[in-house]
Amino acid sequence: MKNLLKVIILFLTSLLFTSCSSPYRQVKVNEIIEDKYVLYKVPSDYKNWEITKKYDRNTWKYEDGTPALYHIRSNMELAIWEKKYDLINVPLFERNGEYLDSNVKEIVLTKEDRATNITYAKQWISYVHHMRCSEGVFSRGFGGEYYSGGLKMYGITCGFYDKTKKGDDSKRELVVSYNYSHNTKNNIGKKTEAEIKRTVKEVLSTLIIKNIDLERMKKENLLHYDKEYKISKW
Repeated sequence: MKNLLKVIILFLTSLLFTSCSSPYRQVKVNEIIEDKYVLYKVPSDYKNWEITKKYDRNTWKYEDGTPALYHIRSNMELAIWEKKYDLINVPLFERNGEYLDSNVKEIVLTKEDRATNITYAKQWISYVHHMRCSEGVFSRGFGGEYYSGGLKMYGITCGFYDKTKKGDDSKRELVVSYNYSHNTKNNIGKKTEAEIKRTVKEVLSTLIIKNIDLERMKKENLLHYDKEYKISKW
């Protein structure tokens, strides 16, 4: 009994130090994640998600960039931020959307891609708050005989106008990045993928872009009210 008690005490002590040394904390029910430009509500399964201990809404909302959410147990990560529009990126401000067609594009892999175990990459069109966006994924394999796994990384990029800025600076990008890793030899990976995708859709439904110029977006026919965000099947 004494030995058992010692083991329990050592176990509880290790948990205490582990939790104290962790750089993350669990998010709170209905907690709002906010920075200078965007805000959104944490997912309903909030007990599974963590955020950096440095995050405090009262101070962070004046900073650039929201902190990422982490699902440590299932190796998932979700981050949303806003940044200056990169002219090299997909021309998200095309009124007719000819460049951003509805076809799924297979991205041709280079030798460098294959050397880093990237197995495939795809790009397609999605809609976030009626904005036409570019969404894509690439899958990278890893592991060996006993563990065959993969990392799937997704990215969504949307273009919008910021009503507080002028000229080229008024063009901004909304970026959504999410990923997960899994063992491809069991069904856990499929469940994890479904979970992260549901979470992304839920979070995006609460997303607010603070300075979006809706009037200009409407005037330039950049809002598609008949379109909504759909969960990716890739």
